Amino acid sequence: MACAGTLYLFSAYAQGLKQKRGLSQTALNGIASCGGFGQYLSGPGLLLLTGYLSLAWGYSSASFPDWALGLAYGCVGLGNSGVFNSALATTVKNFDQREHGFAVGVPLQRFFIVMGPDGTQTVDIFGFLLFVGIVTGSVTTIGAGYLHDCSAALRRRALRELSTASTEALPPPNTELSQLLDVPPPPLAPTEPSLFSQRDAWLLFGAFILLSGTGLMYINNVGAIVIALSSAKTIPSDIQATQRLHVSLLSICNCAGRISTGLASDILMTRFKLTRLVGMLAGGLLIVLALSTALFTLTGDAVTGLIPVTLLLGMGYGGIFSAAPAIVSLGPALGGHLCNLVFGMYLDSARGGKSECRGTKCFASAFKATLFGCMASICVLLVLNAMRGGFKVRRPTDV
Repeated sequence: MACAGTLYLFSAYAQGLKQKRGLSQTALNGIASCGGFGQYLSGPGLLLLTGYLSLAWGYSSASFPDWALGLAYGCVGLGNSGVFNSALATTVKNFDQREHGFAVGVPLQRFFIVMGPDGTQTVDIFGFLLFVGIVTGSVTTIGAGYLHDCSAALRRRALRELSTASTEALPPPNTELSQLLDVPPPPLAPTEPSLFSQRDAWLLFGAFILLSGTGLMYINNVGAIVIALSSAKTIPSDIQATQRLHVSLLSICNCAGRISTGLASDILMTRFKLTRLVGMLAGGLLIVLALSTALFTLTGDAVTGLIPVTLLLGMGYGGIFSAAPAIVSLGPALGGHLCNLVFGMYLDSARGGKSECRGTKCFASAFKATLFGCMASICVLLVLNAMRGGFKVRRPTDV
C-alpha cells in the first residue's frame, strides 16, 4: 500500500522538473493529471518501476519529449492503481462489513504516510526517481505473493455461527403439524440495480469529483504555492525544505484523516445508526475551512501561514476518501484534472511572462473557484441526505 502512495510525492520534485524542462505550470499540471487518470484505471504494479525510471530519464535528457513525461507518469498511476486495488480489495474481503471503515482506514495510513526526502538536504531528483522506481518495483513483486483472500473461510464460519444460534433459538418441531402444512418456497430476492442507474449514486459521484479534485489540486501544486508565498530573497534550499515540509504534513494528515474517519464512521453507524455521509460531510467542511483560511489569512512573503491550510486540507482529503471508498473509481481523476487545469491556467496568467509567480494572486482565483465548487458539493450531500431520510440508517442500502 505504501508503494501506491508514492504518487503523492509529485509535488516534492515537480518544481525541479518544471525548471529543468522549462515547463509552464499548465503543462506540469497536465503531467500530474496523467498520473491521476492512470491511478483510477488499472495496471500491473511493475508499471511503477517503468514509470519512475522513465521519469528519471526524462528529467536528465533534453531529447525526451514532454508528452512522454505525461505517459511515464501515467504508467506510475496505472501501477499505483494495481497495487492499491489489490491490497485494498484483499483487506476489505477479509473483514466484517461492520468493520470496513477501520479495515480501509488503517491500511491506507501506509498509502499516505509516504514522505519526501529530508527537508534539510538538496534533492538529487534523478537519483530520487531511480531509487523510488527500484524500491517500488521490488516491493510490489515480493509483496504480491503474500496477498491471500480469506473471505470464503470467514463466510463459512459466519454461517456455522448463525446456524448454531438459529437451531438453539427454535422450539422443538411438531411432526404432526409439519406433515399437514405445505409451506411455499421463499420469494426470490429482487435483483440489485446497477450502481449508476440510481440518482443517489450520481449525486454522490458529482460531489466527490469536486471535493477530491480540490484536494489533488492542492497536493500537486503545494510546491508552486510555497514559491508564490516565499520572499524573492529566500535561497532555493530553504524553499525546497519548506516544500518538503508541506509534502510530509500532507502525508501525515491524510493518514490521520483516513484512520480517524474510518473508525468514527464505524462507531457512528454501529452504535448510533448514522450513515457514512456524516464522515464525508465532515471531510468536505474541513476542505472548505482550509480554502477559506488561505483566502482570508495568507499574505505575500508569509509562507508560515500556509501550515494550517495544509493541515486542514490534508485531514479533509483523507476523510472524504475513508468515508466513501466505493465511489472513488473515476471521480478524483476527473476532478483532479479539472482543478489542476484551472490552477495552472490562473498561475500562468498571473505570472505575466516571468519565470516565477509571486504573491497570493498566483493561486487566489483558483482557490475561489474550487471553494465555490466544494460548497456546492456540500449542498449536494445535504440534499442527498434529505432524500434518503436524514442521517439515520433506515435501509440496508444506506451508506
